[in-house]
Amino acid sequence: MKEAAFWNAIEPYLEEDGFISIADLQHALDLPEKEAEETARSYCEMFKLARLETRDSWGYIRRDPAEPVISYARCGGTLPKKRSHQVKTVRIMIGIQGSGKSEFCRRYLPRIERVNLDTLKTRNNEARRIADCHAHGVDYVVDNTNPTREDRARYIPAAKAQGYQVIGYFMQSRLQDCIARNNRREGKEVVPPKAIAMTSNRLEMPSMAEGFDALYFVANDGEEMTISEWRETDEL
Repeated sequence: MKEAAFWNAIEPYLEEDGFISIADLQHALDLPEKEAEETARSYCEMFKLARLETRDSWGYIRRDPAEPVISYARCGGTLPKKRSHQVKTVRIMIGIQGSGKSEFCRRYLPRIERVNLDTLKTRNNEARRIADCHAHGVDYVVDNTNPTREDRARYIPAAKAQGYQVIGYFMQSRLQDCIARNNRREGKEVVPPKAIAMTSNRLEMPSMAEGFDALYFVANDGEEMTISEWRETDEL
């Protein structure tokens, strides 16, 4: 790929300081996930991008130890055209295991930075990832079960303080349906049914009073997902 084509491809995804996540880079260049980071390195060398420790210089690559995140700015020249977010948004997924949260993210939020505790492993890594999103003004989705008001309060006030609007998606969480979907998973993705039942017992219906700017109910029949506006009378 020539340099002009490279910058033209990634320009719509660039943040104000030249930031582009590995997920957006993969999407912009139509790269297979396993090749995205390696290909990014080759483009850095080809188009004279540099890894710098400070953000005072034109170009840098910053890596998060939990998951590869790469930031770009052109070295020795003007930054590519800036993209600004008029409204920064965080999405909070709510639902027990097997309710379809991650599938919803793949279908409807494929270009949104995904914050998932199972992937990041620790709360410290999760907090760093969210702080990184806030620092760059990046939209993100919290793809955890978030069953209680206390769980959701971990994210909502902090996001609001950074000027984000907060949207919640409550996944229909009928226990037997979720266990059935879970049983169709393979390997490490399978969750013990007892753990799903425990999460179901803790599940508290969300409310706008928690600080949400919008709430939606997502019905999932295993094939189709139907999104509707939240009503306080919605059922699990």
